[in-house]
Amino acid sequence: MNDNCHVEPVQKTVTPEERKMVKRILLAVRGMGCPNCAIRVHNSLVALKGVITAYVDHTAGTAEVEFNPHIVAIPALVGAVAEAGNDGRHAYSAVPLIE
Repeated sequence: MNDNCHVEPVQKTVTPEERKMVKRILLAVRGMGCPNCAIRVHNSLVALKGVITAYVDHTAGTAEVEFNPHIVAIPALVGAVAEAGNDGRHAYSAVPLIE
């Protein structure tokens, strides 16, 4: 783990609208090499409106995401994972495992 790679996890305040319907999905995430990568992916996911929680495990290469499917769609979750690595040094990708 590189000190220049440090990322702070963000805390999200979930709205009542986001909690109206909750669905859970497991994503397989490629490209994560350290805990900071997991935090980077977590932060990108919870930044999406409609995402309630994201539990990202870099060693297992997974992200378990709770979300409101009426607000955010699965392709947006996959896109958020890819966007998390959009800094020129990291490249992440995701595919749904369990819906």
